[in-house]
Amino acid sequence: MKKTTLLVLVVLSSLLFALLLKCGPPVSRVVARPTLGAVNSGTARVVFVRPGRAGTGANSAPVSVWDGENPIGNVFGSQAFVVNLCPGYHRFVATADNTDVVEAELAAGKQYYVYLWHTSFMVGATVNINPLPPNSKHWNDKDKWLERSKYVELIEENKHALIQRYLQRVKDGLAKFDPNGENAKRRIEANYGI
Repeated sequence: MKKTTLLVLVVLSSLLFALLLKCGPPVSRVVARPTLGAVNSGTARVVFVRPGRAGTGANSAPVSVWDGENPIGNVFGSQAFVVNLCPGYHRFVATADNTDVVEAELAAGKQYYVYLWHTSFMVGATVNINPLPPNSKHWNDKDKWLERSKYVELIEENKHALIQRYLQRVKDGLAKFDPNGENAKRRIEANYGI
């Protein structure tokens, strides 16, 4: 099979997948770019970004992001969202055709960056949650990614659609999560906050 034929099939399958998921009510909306000032001393702020990938169907498939069993975001390619959370232990879950789980220990008054890497294949799409600690490989890419991104927020009254669609997958992912497994290397440590 030629590379161009394969690329066309990947793009078309991703578009069809995204179209099928869009049949329900929209679960997120574009909002103004937030001004990220100082973090309140009683909370931790997490900025999630999903970089766009030129020339792929990966941009058109949604990725939902959860804090445990609570949905906190839903993004397409070149989108970002910001959440303020209680300091302490969290398990972030991202869903595409797979489910990825990463532990986080968030410190009060700190801001964390996380990127969602989404890969589209002919038969599906996968997502990985990746912390962005200062001085890491992609630390300097985050500003470019965020500048190119539209910011979104969940539509509170439509969260039920996200819950109906993905809650069981999220629960299954949390139940299978092994804190000592391969995801332990991607744990979001308290000292990653700035």
